[in-house]
Amino acid sequence: MEIGNIRRAALGCSVAVLLTLLASACGPQRVPYPTRPRPGSAGRDVPEGGTGGTSAPRGGRGGSGSGSGGERAGAAADGGSSSQPQGGGSEAGTSGAGVPFNAGSDPNRNQVSPGNLCARLAVIQCAAEAHCCFAPGRSVEACESAIRTTCTNELFLDQIAMDAITGFDAPAAAAAYTELEQRSSECDLGIGEWGLRALRGILKGTLAPNRSCKPPGAASVTDKRAQAAALASCTNIDEYACLPMSLLGDWTCAPKNDSGGNCVTEDNCRPGNYCRNPNMQPLGKCAQRQALGASCAEGTDCASLYCKGGKCVDVEQQVVFCLK
Repeated sequence: MEIGNIRRAALGCSVAVLLTLLASACGPQRVPYPTRPRPGSAGRDVPEGGTGGTSAPRGGRGGSGSGSGGERAGAAADGGSSSQPQGGGSEAGTSGAGVPFNAGSDPNRNQVSPGNLCARLAVIQCAAEAHCCFAPGRSVEACESAIRTTCTNELFLDQIAMDAITGFDAPAAAAAYTELEQRSSECDLGIGEWGLRALRGILKGTLAPNRSCKPPGAASVTDKRAQAAALASCTNIDEYACLPMSLLGDWTCAPKNDSGGNCVTEDNCRPGNYCRNPNMQPLGKCAQRQALGASCAEGTDCASLYCKGGKCVDVEQQVVFCLK
């Protein structure tokens, strides 16, 4: 397995993947744009790009952090009744407009731990899709299944967090998921920009700058989960990240690079840059994020942080919250 091929699997260690899940969990798509305002959950019209109705105070109701996705019975985050929202889109025969944000009511819902990170993420994201997206095109249950599968089987988020080397921080995770829930309930268009600062902090790392971060034994060649965990193993995460020079060579907690510097993931690059590697060479190069209309493969290629249909697109409610 060449190092270029670990890039997408290993991205589970960086906020780039969490952003990919937030903004385009099922890949680039053609997003339907609305021709009318979306009714708010309290029955009044909300202008396009609006907040989606009255929301709970930050840290208010909205979901469960337990088990395979958590309970969603109980009061909705916008203070509405305890009804179970319908899934949006054609499967439920609705447009998704006006569906109350409801990810559950368990007071410990965001006390997440390794093993339920993907499930809780799916609950929050899919509640947001049903609430904020005018035409989700699928039920909430179908959305959650898709997000959990991607997060678990491709991004390895729970497995990475279970590895002691990544320094999973439970209080930071609870705070991040609580704010993610609140921003989702508000259909906050700044959720991607916020995520760049906040979500990476769930994993603090354990290896000091300039130390080796290479997985032990043959894991650097054969084990995608170990590779991904290694890439999230460095401390001082604002300034350093694990940089493999080759599968069999050195992996080092190296300073993050400006444009033109080596990278394997976006985590190796300084803010405002992405890891450009169109030919999947052993190492990519950090480059400035692309302007609107430029070609892209992932949201983090773009200055807007959103890539749809292979192009960098502007931040719009339907781009941010329609995940299919």
